[in-house]
Amino acid sequence: MMATAPPPSDQHHQSSLRRRRRLNLRYIDRNRPLQILAILLLYLLAIHLIFKFAAFNLPSHSNGLKDGDTGIRGGRRLSSSVLSHGGFGGVGVVAFSDSNISAHRHHRRCAEIVSPLKSQKDDKTPEENVATTEIKNCRHKRQRIPVLSYKDNYVIVSKPAGMTMHRNSNSWGRSKQPVLETTIKKQLSRKPFLVHRLDHRTSGALLLAFNSETAGDLHGRLKADDSTKLYVALVRGDLREKFMSAAAGGSNIDLSANGGGGVIGSSVQIPNVVDDVSNSSDNDVATGLDASEYTSKITVDLPIKIDGIEKEAQTEFYFLSSMNLDDETEDTDGPYVTKSLSLLLCQPKTGRTHQIRRHAIRALQSPIIGDSEHGDSRVNRFWRERVGFNRLGLHCLYLHLPSSSDNDDDIKCIAPLTDDFKDSLEHDELETLWKEAVKRMPPLLLEPYDDRGGTFGRNYRRGKS
Repeated sequence: MMATAPPPSDQHHQSSLRRRRRLNLRYIDRNRPLQILAILLLYLLAIHLIFKFAAFNLPSHSNGLKDGDTGIRGGRRLSSSVLSHGGFGGVGVVAFSDSNISAHRHHRRCAEIVSPLKSQKDDKTPEENVATTEIKNCRHKRQRIPVLSYKDNYVIVSKPAGMTMHRNSNSWGRSKQPVLETTIKKQLSRKPFLVHRLDHRTSGALLLAFNSETAGDLHGRLKADDSTKLYVALVRGDLREKFMSAAAGGSNIDLSANGGGGVIGSSVQIPNVVDDVSNSSDNDVATGLDASEYTSKITVDLPIKIDGIEKEAQTEFYFLSSMNLDDETEDTDGPYVTKSLSLLLCQPKTGRTHQIRRHAIRALQSPIIGDSEHGDSRVNRFWRERVGFNRLGLHCLYLHLPSSSDNDDDIKCIAPLTDDFKDSLEHDELETLWKEAVKRMPPLLLEPYDDRGGTFGRNYRRGKS
């Protein structure tokens, strides 16, 4: 028998069922994100209720358990090492185990130390109570960057050590620390454009522009041969004899270890910075030093590898002072640590990453004190414990950009040593080093200053940006 077709009413019913089924599938696909969101909300609500119930059943401070006592809550044993917390908003993670419950509280602005539950008797000393109160009441304060020179289109500031220039992939661990670019923007109410950069732990003069055209012009002037950028570096070892050998060689003498010519010594005068200091008596003292080590320089011309590519790099080093620590105690328990220091004036001719730090260790075998990446950790630890030097011993002291046209200013600026650097150099243990250095370079005695001449600076002329 031949199959008979269903009646028209059945065909209409089946087609309507198929159409309804397609609509339901479309509805499910279209609303699937909402369904997932609803499930997540229900899950979070359940966790909230669980935490709220657990917090309600925890012993309070008034009738808390002593150390070592336990209680039964919901079939779990709770020890007295449970950390106090109030409500769902303050609890980060709660872990149930057979012995205890641990909780971690996270705060956005400042960290609060949560002590374990104790009895009514407080065993803390007054000093500990004061320290705990200061930690709980701490608030983030905006750091002000000292302004050295404020003009219409640019500003020179004194960058403190330990501040990142701008946000990047390398600053993810310091994401909550202040950033110089953002701080300057909030402080001056103007968007800054970086002309050059300083390392995270380097302090000193930093030039910023207020528009992209000025930033490009100043960057080109800074790369010119007649521009000057001087750094003060505190390095390991006594380099007096090496600079005396450079002066004895006359015009050029090869001081490289392998004779490759990458380290050249010559007899020249130190770059003139004392003209910018008004104290004439200090200038007379500085010009009176005519020893051979003061009239020599060491030029390091060694390439630096950046991102796998070797690039040309050149740095000139000048001698300021040196000292040997008179310490009768010898290192019998650990390895030998060099107890001598030198203070150098560095003039980079190129602007490579960590150029001065790399050339100091490669050419002079004298890493910069406090350099955790290219230096000696034992030496850094010794001077940190001895004189409290807990930073990188590198400071940008002087900037000079000669005018390229009649419309350009002749930019000169001296950035005084920051307090943390200067206080360590003025330590009693480094008195010999500091006294010799200030005779050689009087600008080291300048006190830090901050030009607070209004929002746009006292030299700002309205109508020109």
